[in-house]
Amino acid sequence: MGQEEICAVFARNLNKLMIRENLKQSDLVLKLNVSKAQVSDWCAGKNIPRSNYLASLVDLFGCQLSELMSEKQPAPTNEDGLSEDDKRIIELLHQLTPENRERIVEIIKALASQ
Repeated sequence: MGQEEICAVFARNLNKLMIRENLKQSDLVLKLNVSKAQVSDWCAGKNIPRSNYLASLVDLFGCQLSELMSEKQPAPTNEDGLSEDDKRIIELLHQLTPENRERIVEIIKALASQ
């Protein structure tokens, strides 16, 4: 796997974890004390963080390094409590840009508060 592919896999996984934890790029900037440009590049798949930031991300998300760096993620089991509809929604969310995911989150919050 080349550097470009590694960056793309990392970006997909990072964006998934950010959605799971309801974090924005600006939250990572504050929590990791990094620049907006660094986080933007990570999320866009332009590069990956240095090892000290990878360790901080693992701590922040409570995940394994493989969840950030590996292309293959463990498939959810039936015991995960997710319905088939939930799984379809999650899959579709992962295909959106970070900006569009944030818009969807705001819509869901508005609907949930009705």
